[in-house]
Amino acid sequence: MALTMSIKLTQIKLRELFDGYENSDEDGVIGYHGRLDIRPKYQREFIYGEKEQIAVIDTIKQGFPLNTMYWAVARNDKGEKILDAEGNETYELMDGQQRTISICEFLANHIVVNFQKFFNIQRSTPDIAEKILDYELQVYICDGSVSDKLAWFKTINIAGKPLTEQELLNAQYVGEWLTKAKEFFSKTNCNAAELMVIRGKKASDYMTGSPIRQDYLSTVLQWIADNQGLTPRSEQGDTYMANHQGDETASEIKNYYNSVMEWIGSKFKVYRKEMKGLPWGYWYNKYQRNELANSIIMKNADEIEVEIQRLIDDDEVGSVKGIYEYIIDGQEKHLSLRTFDDKIKRKIYEKQQHRCPYCDNSIGGYTYPNGKEEYEYGEMEGDHIVPWSQGGKTEENNCQMLCKWHNGHKSDN
Repeated sequence: MALTMSIKLTQIKLRELFDGYENSDEDGVIGYHGRLDIRPKYQREFIYGEKEQIAVIDTIKQGFPLNTMYWAVARNDKGEKILDAEGNETYELMDGQQRTISICEFLANHIVVNFQKFFNIQRSTPDIAEKILDYELQVYICDGSVSDKLAWFKTINIAGKPLTEQELLNAQYVGEWLTKAKEFFSKTNCNAAELMVIRGKKASDYMTGSPIRQDYLSTVLQWIADNQGLTPRSEQGDTYMANHQGDETASEIKNYYNSVMEWIGSKFKVYRKEMKGLPWGYWYNKYQRNELANSIIMKNADEIEVEIQRLIDDDEVGSVKGIYEYIIDGQEKHLSLRTFDDKIKRKIYEKQQHRCPYCDNSIGGYTYPNGKEEYEYGEMEGDHIVPWSQGGKTEENNCQMLCKWHNGHKSDN
């Protein structure tokens, strides 16, 4: 879409930016005489760490230029300019939030740089303090329709950490639903992270990523889309978000997430670090659709824990994380079972005189191809005579060499 915005470059001194600065943390931040919304609804949360904040301040103290910032003239849903009480234009910060908050937090004496807060500089070297306050930011003031503004927000060069896909989607689906969803999934110490699953373990122990980088929201959106048979991502953005943008609450997705976590707690009574980041929502959906009817997950928590402990104690099992996947679908491939080493396989290969016992007996209707009676070593694979599921061990006396065809079709015989 072609942009129709008017763009004007201006210089804003730090003393002007800081005038009227208020930071209500994740509920809102304003500055520039109270006329600049530093964190509009479509913006990401504050993610800069101490190192990055200090780098911004050092750049200013040395008089080096910061990357250009972008503000947008604020307009309401009717396209009318939003003015302050004195009739002045108001603005929304489109790009530069991380640098802007870093600057203002320093001027508010909340950031220490080289063991100094700003008031120390004002007392010890007031001339340097004045130079800092007179430092000019290069700001492009952009004006256009709401759709132009959001399109521009997604295409301008974002300095510092790039926007995640979910942060870009948030810019597209601004509304009450998103506000409520972010309150639950996207704040520091949010309910989605603090929810208790089992005694001593919170939902954050099972999730990966950062709430403020929208990782929780992105993950759960994909889970619930799968639950409802939706396409999680489309050319227009997120299908679930598009369907619910106009909702006044985010109760459905919150209740769904709570149900997933409650289900985890009801099935797994002991927490292990390997449980973090597993696809719990997708598994919950399969469970709800009765697609796991013959799996261990259908048992009660005590029985499941006994099976997990048995698998952990089994020297044949190589992946603790894979145990949970095995509990879900029963597929042994997740367990990374021990395989025969090359020395054992070579020994059995020679003992069998390079022949496949299954080919010898035409098992499965298959015998040596093209009339050959022996296989090259690389054409054969080690196989457990007694399968692991029946107690077979990865030992020499339980090894046989099969041709690749029979080894791949053994379960069909």
